[in-house]
Amino acid sequence: MGVVAARVPRRRIAPASPTWSVQPSLTTRRLVLRPARAADLDALWPLWTDPDVRRFLWDDRVIGREEAQATLEDCLALAPRIWHHGYALEALRALLEHASTTLGLTRLAGVTDVPNVASDRMLRRAGFVPLGGVEGCCSGSGRTFGRRRAR
Repeated sequence: MGVVAARVPRRRIAPASPTWSVQPSLTTRRLVLRPARAADLDALWPLWTDPDVRRFLWDDRVIGREEAQATLEDCLALAPRIWHHGYALEALRALLEHASTTLGLTRLAGVTDVPNVASDRMLRRAGFVPLGGVEGCCSGSGRTFGRRRAR
């Protein structure tokens, strides 16, 4: 089984129900998603330093455990051995549903590293549209995507 980490906001960034600070677990047909926590670092750090994964993260450099600890809530990554099975898209769709129906968010954004064609394609399949470039993100330059909930 591979590692899946997803960010679920802890800070109040939009009007929401009083249960906003509750950290939900989201369940799909094949996945149980939960926010990453400190105890996950031992599994995530080797994943984030894997050459196939880090080429899209942190300017392709090996990050230390301290930086990995600080990144726990800000990164979605899959182990290469489980790529191309639809897990990332399934996780993203669950997060989008939660953001829309539970949190009431109507605008969402995603950022990918420009060379990360698979993540670019996944965001488009989930209804995101390109908005422009972002310098200094991912491995030097990234692409931002936006999505509005259908009314």
